[in-house]
Amino acid sequence: MSETGSFTIAAYYNGTYAGLMEWNADPIVFPDMTIPGDAFQVLDRLSDGCGMEATMISPEYRMATTRGHSAVYYSPWQTDDLDEGAKVFIQLCAVKGDYSSCSLTYSGHA
Repeated sequence: MSETGSFTIAAYYNGTYAGLMEWNADPIVFPDMTIPGDAFQVLDRLSDGCGMEATMISPEYRMATTRGHSAVYYSPWQTDDLDEGAKVFIQLCAVKGDYSSCSLTYSGHA
């Protein structure tokens, strides 16, 4: 985890980079766009029939998913204002129908 509280969970399938979850604690401003703070999204980059789904377990329930979309696909940012410094706990899963294979739960802060 970085000092900003932001972090990334990467997913691999048979040694191939399959996708990720990105938590962004504070807004990042670029000349042509702004990435929101207190936000996360998932990326599915492997056309293997599985999607990526991340769940914020605490401090509130939120989910970002690529279900129903073909790879390469970024989910919309899931965002809501959290108290500064609040701990967040997020888990990333590869999903297909009722099947899921999930990471450990990782933490950062708002």
